[in-house]
Amino acid sequence: MAVSGVVFAITSNYIALLIAAILGVISPSGNEIGPFRAVEESTLAHLVPQSGRPDVFAWYVVLAALGTSTGLAVGGIAVERFQAIEGWTDVDAYRKIFWIYIAVGCLKAIMTILLSGRCEPARTQTEEQRVPRMQSHEREPLLNGHESPPHSSTTSVQTPKRGNHFTKISKPSRRVLLKLCSLFFFDSLGSGMVPFSLVNLYMERKFHLPKSKLGAIMSATWLISTIGNIFASSLAKRIGLIQAMVVTHLPSSIFLALLPVPRTLSLTICLLVARACLNSMDQAPRSAFLSVVVLPEERTAVMGIVNILKTLSQSGGPAITGLLAGQDHFWVAFVCAGSMKAAYDLGLLACFAGKAREEEHSTGGSEAAWSDRVIGTVSSDSDTEPSDREGEVNTSNDAESDSVQLSVGSEESEAGRNAFLPSKPSSQSVSFAFPGSFGVEVPSSEDLHRHFVLFSPIKPLFHFFFILVRVTNEPKITLQLLFCATISCAPYSSSISVSSNSRQELHVLVMAPAFKSRSGRILYLDAYDSFSNNIVALVEQCIDVKVVTIRIDDPRFTKAPIEFVDYLKNFDAVIAGPGPGSATNEGDVGIMQELWRLDDADLLPVLGICLGFQSLATAFSAKVHRLSEPRHGIISEVLHKRQSIFRGVDQILATQYHSLQVNIEHSIQTKRAVRYPAELWKATRKCPKLEPLAWDFDSKLNGAVLMATRHSEKPFWGVQFHPESICTNSEGIRIVQNWWVEAQTWIQERFTTPTPRKASLLDSPNPPMTMQHFSTLLGMQDLGELEGSVKGYKRGKSNSVILSNSLVDPATIAHLIAYGDSKSLPNLSPGVVHCSTTGSGQLQVSDVCELLGIVQNEAIVLESCLQSNLLPLKVSTGRYSIIGLVIPGETLRLHYYVATRTLELRDGNDKVYIQTIVDDVWTYIETIIYFLKPKYQPKGPTFAPFWGGLMGYVSYEAGLETVDVEPCLPSSKDPRIPDICFAYITRSVVFDHKVKKLYIQSIRGRDDDVWVQKTLEQLYQAVRQKSQCPTPSPTPAPDTFDADAMLNNYLQSCEAVTTPRSEYCEAVASCQDSIANGDSYELCLTSQNMIHARKPSTCQNTNDNNELSWKLYKRLAKQNPAPFGAYMRIHNVHILSSSPERFISWDRNGCSQCRPIKGTVRKHPSITITDAKAILSSSKERAENLMIVDLVRHQLHGVYGPGNVRVSQLMEIEEYETLWQLVSVIDAAPPGVEKAKTPDEWEEPQDYVSGTNAESRTATYGFDAFVQSLPPGSMTGAPKKRSCELLKEIEKGRRRGIYSGVLGYLDVGGAGDFSVVIRTAVKVDQEGQEGEDTWRIGAGGAITSQSTADEEFIEMEGKFLSTASAFRDTFIRRYGGVRKDGSDRPLPPLAQSPVILDY
Repeated sequence: MAVSGVVFAITSNYIALLIAAILGVISPSGNEIGPFRAVEESTLAHLVPQSGRPDVFAWYVVLAALGTSTGLAVGGIAVERFQAIEGWTDVDAYRKIFWIYIAVGCLKAIMTILLSGRCEPARTQTEEQRVPRMQSHEREPLLNGHESPPHSSTTSVQTPKRGNHFTKISKPSRRVLLKLCSLFFFDSLGSGMVPFSLVNLYMERKFHLPKSKLGAIMSATWLISTIGNIFASSLAKRIGLIQAMVVTHLPSSIFLALLPVPRTLSLTICLLVARACLNSMDQAPRSAFLSVVVLPEERTAVMGIVNILKTLSQSGGPAITGLLAGQDHFWVAFVCAGSMKAAYDLGLLACFAGKAREEEHSTGGSEAAWSDRVIGTVSSDSDTEPSDREGEVNTSNDAESDSVQLSVGSEESEAGRNAFLPSKPSSQSVSFAFPGSFGVEVPSSEDLHRHFVLFSPIKPLFHFFFILVRVTNEPKITLQLLFCATISCAPYSSSISVSSNSRQELHVLVMAPAFKSRSGRILYLDAYDSFSNNIVALVEQCIDVKVVTIRIDDPRFTKAPIEFVDYLKNFDAVIAGPGPGSATNEGDVGIMQELWRLDDADLLPVLGICLGFQSLATAFSAKVHRLSEPRHGIISEVLHKRQSIFRGVDQILATQYHSLQVNIEHSIQTKRAVRYPAELWKATRKCPKLEPLAWDFDSKLNGAVLMATRHSEKPFWGVQFHPESICTNSEGIRIVQNWWVEAQTWIQERFTTPTPRKASLLDSPNPPMTMQHFSTLLGMQDLGELEGSVKGYKRGKSNSVILSNSLVDPATIAHLIAYGDSKSLPNLSPGVVHCSTTGSGQLQVSDVCELLGIVQNEAIVLESCLQSNLLPLKVSTGRYSIIGLVIPGETLRLHYYVATRTLELRDGNDKVYIQTIVDDVWTYIETIIYFLKPKYQPKGPTFAPFWGGLMGYVSYEAGLETVDVEPCLPSSKDPRIPDICFAYITRSVVFDHKVKKLYIQSIRGRDDDVWVQKTLEQLYQAVRQKSQCPTPSPTPAPDTFDADAMLNNYLQSCEAVTTPRSEYCEAVASCQDSIANGDSYELCLTSQNMIHARKPSTCQNTNDNNELSWKLYKRLAKQNPAPFGAYMRIHNVHILSSSPERFISWDRNGCSQCRPIKGTVRKHPSITITDAKAILSSSKERAENLMIVDLVRHQLHGVYGPGNVRVSQLMEIEEYETLWQLVSVIDAAPPGVEKAKTPDEWEEPQDYVSGTNAESRTATYGFDAFVQSLPPGSMTGAPKKRSCELLKEIEKGRRRGIYSGVLGYLDVGGAGDFSVVIRTAVKVDQEGQEGEDTWRIGAGGAITSQSTADEEFIEMEGKFLSTASAFRDTFIRRYGGVRKDGSDRPLPPLAQSPVILDY
C-alpha cells in the first residue's frame, strides 16, 4: 500500500502507475478489493464466537465506512485547498494527497505487525490426520450408501494432490461457494459499473458541481451509510442473516436504478441518501453468513476466492460504463447496475431462503442422499475420539442397550443447529430424551424405507427441534441436523438419546443456521372481562411474545375438549384471565378448567389472574368464599415471599378487583395466626400442591387473603390482583417478566427430562401431522388463524332490502347521500369544503342561532358553555362550539331501530326514502363517512374540527348491540324514536372560543361559497354591533325569561315524578348482591324520572313548540353550564343537555381521547377546594374512577394495540365555574402517529387539517374506537358485558333510550367528538298528546360494595334536580333546600354527610 503510494506520488509514467495500482490494490471505489479483507474477515470469525459475529462484522463495516467517509471529506477539501495555492497544478495537489496515503499505509503496517498471535488459527491436527478421518467416518457411509464397509480401526492415508487448492475445500462448501460466486458476479459487476468515482463523475457532469460540494455530498452519503450499518446486526438477529441481506440491499438496488430519473439535485441527493442508508447494511450479515456456512479452516480460502471473483467482476464494470458514457447513455449504466444487483438479491433469496440443505431422495443411498455436509463420525466404542466440531458427541453404555448421546449446547448450536436424521432397521427402537414429542409416518415410494417426522414442542428462549427420522434396513443410525431455530441468547445444553440393541455408529451432520425463528406465543383466555386487552398489552410490551386471545366459551372447543388440548400445541404458555362470576361455576370459567386437567405430556406453563387464579386453586382442592369487604378498585400493599414470580420484586402496590377469595384452610385464614413466620409460606393439608406466594392483610374484616400461589409439581402460577391496572406499580411488570422466565426454565427442564410417554416414536399412536401444525411449529403460521372472535365488536355483512325488495348495500346508500338520485334527493357532492373566518368578538352561540333563524326550525347545536367573561370553561374540553344547520326540505337523515334492525334513509321532508334490514349498522355509517370525504380541503389552514358530516345521537340500546347484549324492546306505551339518528349537515358555523374565531363552512356542492360569504358578512355585522355594547359584567344579569309569559306559564305547570325511594334502594341492594357474588365490579344503576307540563294555549304549531324547547335549553345552559352542552331538535325528538363528560373524541389522524368522570362536587360558599379534595379522595370515589379508567384503556387497547394508549391525567380534580370534578384523561394514537399533547402544540399541522395521512393509514382508528367503546363504560360498569346483562334485569327491562347514550358528530374529514348523554332532558312529540309535554330526565349512580342505599337514592335525586331546576326553581325548595356540601339535593334524613354527583 505504501510503496504503491510512493509510485503515484513521484512519477507520471502510465505503465508504472498501472503496475503500482494493480500490485498495491488501489481501489477506485474506495472499497477494499485486495486479499486483506478476506484475511481480516477470516481472522474475526476465528476470534469471535458465532453469536457475536453479526455485531463484530457490523462494527467492522461501520468503521470502514466511517474511514472512507472521512477520507472523502478530507480529500475533497484538501485537494481544493492545494489547488488554491499559487503555482500548484491539479497533479501537484493530488500527489500531496498520496503522501498522506503513504503515511496511513505505514501506520497500518505497524499496527498489523503488533497484532497478537491469537489471530492465527491454531491447528489441532495435521492435514494428514484430518483427511482420513473424514474419509473413513464421514464420507464413506454416504458415498457408498447401504454397501458401506464395516468400520476399521486402521485406515490408509492418501495425501491429496498438491497445487489444487480448490479441491481442498470440502464438497458441501464447494456447492455453497459456487452458488455464492454466481450471485456475487452479478452484484459485483453492477457495483463496478457505478462505483463512487463514476457516481461523482455523473453528478459533476449533470449538475456541474464544484469539487468541495461534491466531496461534501459524497462524504455525507458515506456517513449516512455508516449510521445504517450500526443497525445491521440488530436486524440480522431479528429476521435472520439472509433476510437482512435481502431486505436492505434490494431497495438500495432499486434506488440505484432510479438515480438518473430526477432532474433536480435535491431529489438526486435524496435517492443517493436512501441508497446509502441501506446499501452496505448487507455486508455484515453477508460476512457472518460466509463464516458459518463453511468449515473454520476453509474460511480464509473461501472468502479469498469470493473477494477475487468480486474484484474481477468489478473490474469489468467501468469499461461497460465507459462505453455507455461515450455514447451519451451514462444513465443506462445505473439502470443496468440496479437491475443486476436486484437480480442478485432475488437469486440469494431463491437459493438460500429456507433451502439451507437440498435433499436428494434416492433409493440406493447415493452420495449426499440425505445431507449437504458430513462433519464428523464417532463410533460408539468407548475409546472414540470426540468430534472437533462445536457440537459434541458423547457415548454411554448401560445394561440393556448402547446409547449414543448428541449434546447440542455450544456456541454455534446455540445460534441454531438444525436437527437430525437416524437411519436404522425398523425393528429397533428409537427414543428421544425429551418429552411431549409427537410424530407422523410419511409415505414413501420405497418399500424398504420409512420416514418419520418428529416435532418436539421446545419453546422460545430455548431450542426448537424439527427431526426427520428415516428407517431403513441399513444397520446404522445416522442423525442429520436439518432444522433448528433458536430464540434465546442464553446458552444451555440438551441431549437426544438414540438407543439400539447393538453397537452402532453415529453420523452427525451439522448445517450452519442462517435464519431466525418466531417470537414466543401466549394464548390468552378471555372470560369476558373488561380489562383483558390491558393484560395483553402489558404482556406484549414487557416480554417478546405475541398473544392470541380466545374466549372461554369458544365454540370450537366447548363441545370437544380434546380439540382444545390439540390447539394448545400452538402455544408456549397460557394466561387464564380475569372475569365476572365464580370459579365454581363452569359457565364462568369455560375451557379454562381444561388447563388444570392436562396430561403430563401436554402440560405447558399457565398464569392465572383473578378468576384464573381462583380457577387454578379450586382445581386443586381449594374453596372460594365471599369476602366480608369486597376489594373492587382497591390498591393495597401485598406481602410476598420474594421467590418464584416475586423474585427480585420490591414493594408492590397492587390493584384488586374481587369480592371472592381463595381459602386453602391455612392457619392464617382459619386461626388468623401462624406458629412461626415461615409457616406463612407452607402448603396446607387441604391443598398440599399449592404453595402460597403472597398475602394481603390490608382489611381487618377480611383477614389474610391469599394473593398468589404456585403448583409445586406443575407449571401453574396464579395471582389474585391485577398487574395490568394503571394503579398497580411497576413491580406488576416484573412479576409478569418473572413468570415468563419461570415458564422458560420449566420448559428447559422439561426438555432435558425423559418423556413420561413410554411408547417409542415408531409405536406412537399420534394422529398424522397437519400442515397447520407444521407451519405453526416452524413459526410460519398466521396468528389470525388462531384468533377467536374477541377483539370487540365485529363488523358483519348486512342483508338489506328496499321497500321494493331490491338489495341495498352500504355503498348505495352512501352514494345516494353524497350525490342524490337526480330526483327527490339533491346532489350535494362534498367535493369542496368552503370555509371563511372572522373574529367572534362578544358574539355567543345563542346569538348566532337566533340570527340564523334556527330557533323555530330543526337544528343541532353542540355548545361548550362559557364563563361569565366569555372564556371557555376549560380549553381542553370547551374550546369549540358547533352549530349544524338543518335545511328545511333538504337535509337528509339516517334512522336506525334496534328492535327491527331497520335502517332508514329519510329525505329533507323527513319521509322514508329507503328502508332496509341490516346486520351491522356501523358498516353503513362508516361507508357513508368514507364516501363523504372531501376531495379538496379548505383553502388555507383551519382549526375547525368539524367541516360537515353526520350530527346526532346513539341510544344506549344501540350501544348494547356492540357488546352482544340483547337490548330491551320498547313497550307499546313508549314513543317510537330512532335508536340512532344522524342528520347530514352540509352547512355549519364553528366557534373557536380560545382564539375568538368563527368558521362559516359549507360542503353543499361547488357553488355554495355564495352562502358562506353572505353568512360571513351577516355575522361580521353582528359582531360589529355587539362590540359596541358594554363588556359583559361578571355578575349575571337578571333572568330575562321572567318577562316571557308563555314560558312562565309553562314552567308553573311542571310537575316532577321520580322513582320511589323503596324501589331504588331495592335495586341498589340487588346490585350489591351481584357484586358480592363476583358477577361485577361496579354497576351503574339508573332510573327514569319525568316532568309533566301543560303546553300554553299560544303554543299551537311546530315553530312555537321548537322555540319553547330552545328557551328551556338557554335556561338550562345558564343555570348548569357545561363543556358539552347540546340542543338537538330533530325528527320528533327534543334534547336539552348539559353534560360535563366527554365520551370520546378523535382527530383526522385517528388520535383519540376519552375523559371519564366519576365524582363531582358543586361549588358553594361553605365548600372550599380543600373540602372538595377530601370528598373526591375517598376510597369509594377513587375506586369508581379507577375502574372506568381501566375499562377505557381496555377498549382503546383493543383498537390501537400495545404501547399506543396512555393515561395523561389520572384522577385529578378539575375546577369549573359551578363545580369540581374528578377527571381522568386517556389518550390513544395510531402506530406511528405523534399526538399533540396540549392545544398549544397544535400549530396548524397539515396532516391534522387535511387528513392525508389518515386516509391511507389511520383513518379508521378513531371510528373503530368509538364503536367498540359503546355503550359508555361510565354508564354500565365493569365488566361491561356482564354488567349490562345484570342491569337489564335489575332495571326490569326498562329502556334507557337516549339517556346513557352519546351525542356528537362524525366529521367528513375523519374526526369525531361525542359526549355522554347525562344531565339531559328528552322530550318526544307524540300524536294524541298535543296538550301535554313529558320530559324524561334519567339519573343514577355507580353502585359499588362501598355504597349505601340511602345515599345512592339521594345522589340520584340530586342529579335529577340539577337538570330539573331549569324547568322550575321550586323543585329545589320543595325537596328540602340546599345541602351543606353545596349540592342541589335534599338533606339526608339523619345526617348531612357529603354526597357527590357523577351523572
